[in-house]
Formats: sequence, C-alpha cells, structure tokens
Amino acid sequence: MKSTISPCEPLPGSGFWAGLADNPCARGGRLYRGSRADKVWTADDEGNFLAKAPPSHLQLPLMLAIWTGQRQGDLLWLGWSAYDGRHIRLQESKTGARVVIPSALR
Repeated sequence: MKSTISPCEPLPGSGFWAGLADNPCARGGRLYRGSRADKVWTADDEGNFLAKAPPSHLQLPLMLAIWTGQRQGDLLWLGWSAYDGRHIRLQESKTGARVVIPSALR
C-alpha cells in the first residue's frame, strides 16, 4: 500500500472522479513546447565573441563550454585543481557522474 497520496489519486471510494470521463492527470508529460534555438550560438557568434574579447579570462570559459559540452554551473565550479595537465576531472551536478575529459594541449 502507498504511504503517500497524490492529488491525482484521490482516496479510494471518495467519488472524486464521479461523472468525469477520465482523469486529467493521467496523461502527464510536458506542459509546453519550446525550443532553445534562439539561445544556441552559431559559429559566427562564437567568432565575433572571440574577436571582441581578447583577454584569455573571457575566452577560456567559452572554449571550455564549447569543447567539453558541460553545463554552465559545472564549469563555474571548476577549479584549476581539476586540471592535471592532461585531463580535466569533474563531477556533473545533474547526474553525479564523474567525468574525465582529455586535454588537447600537449
């Protein structure tokens, strides 16, 4: 027997759904249809940023995001100690997975 009660599963025998054709909560799923296409940078956007942001402290975060595919929050928490000269090691906040990313720098 369940120990919790969901608003979509009223008490048995309460007659809550009486007269309704079906449970509106039964189908679930996304409540919106959206796209993040307007938030994705094109190659031109990246090139423009790199051309106008010459200091390396502005270029490094962008290059890390592009080449690792990690989330912003994971990269912001990344310290220099995560880089051993050959690999970047981190733990993803969403999945908890430990990730080892090889460095292209030799």
